[in-house]
Formats: sequence, structure tokens, C-alpha cells
Amino acid sequence: MDEEEGHLLIRLLDLPGVREIEALLARAVAARGKNWQWCDEYDEAKALAERVSRQAFGIAEADTRHVDDPKRSREDNDNEGGWWESHFRGYVENNQPDPGADWAALDWDVSDEAGRPLRALGFFHRQIVAVEYGLCGHLPGEVVDLSPAEAKAIEARLQADFQLFKAK
Repeated sequence: MDEEEGHLLIRLLDLPGVREIEALLARAVAARGKNWQWCDEYDEAKALAERVSRQAFGIAEADTRHVDDPKRSREDNDNEGGWWESHFRGYVENNQPDPGADWAALDWDVSDEAGRPLRALGFFHRQIVAVEYGLCGHLPGEVVDLSPAEAKAIEARLQADFQLFKAK
């Protein structure tokens, strides 16, 4: 945790696994330059980020997306989807972290030791916004009581992820 202007900031780099993700991404950049997102290190970092995210936030990036309710009208779904995505404005731009975002306003430090934005932020930016606005997930370290239905849904998602992983 960093302290800024009298309050504590959650430091993304200090979450378990994030330093390892940063190291993988640094190796990807060193190996591939501008094509760093097209190599094994990037794929390994992305898979690790999914696990780290589920552990830290109880959700992955895919869980931060609005899902239309088939029982509702297109208009209602569009309105709800617009409301949902409005929380990400100012923090997410073209599905990437907004370079001008004020992450400290959400009580997060997303920089490395030199003050540069973490490359790993691209794997966690939506989760941070989602938990801070109470859309889904939880803050790292929070104890969460799940209903049986929530636990079953998480178990089903994890089982499906495991089956996909086994198939590779």
C-alpha cells in the first residue's frame, strides 16, 4: 500500500503474482519489441493474470462485461449496458487502460518503482473499476460470503476454464 494525500492506495504491483506478470511482459517487450503481444511470454502472462485476477478480485476481465438479459427488451439491455459501461469511462479507452486516467482517485497505485504505468494494468484495469464501483467482484483481501448460487456459478466457470486449459 502506498500513501498519497493522507489515504492509502492499493498498489497493483504488490498483489501476489503481478510482479511475475510484469517480468514476463518485460521479457516479451525485450524479445519482440513492438510485437510484444504476439509471443509466448505474453500468452503466459495473460494466463497468469486470469488466475491472479480471480484470486485477488474474485473475477476475471470477462466478468466485467455487461451481459444482455434475454428476458429483457433490446432497449432495456442497451440502456443497462450503457449504464454499466459508463463506469469505465475515463479509465478504459479502446479496451485498454486510459493513459490519462486518475487511478489514485480510485485509491489505486498502478505504477512501477520508477513511476511508469505497469504493463500488467492492461490485464486488470476493468476489474479495478468494477470492484471500486461495486459492479462485481471484491477488493483484494476482502472476505466474501457467497450464496450457494454464486458459488455454483463460479465453480462452473472455473470448471469450464479448466476444460479449455486441458484441451490445449
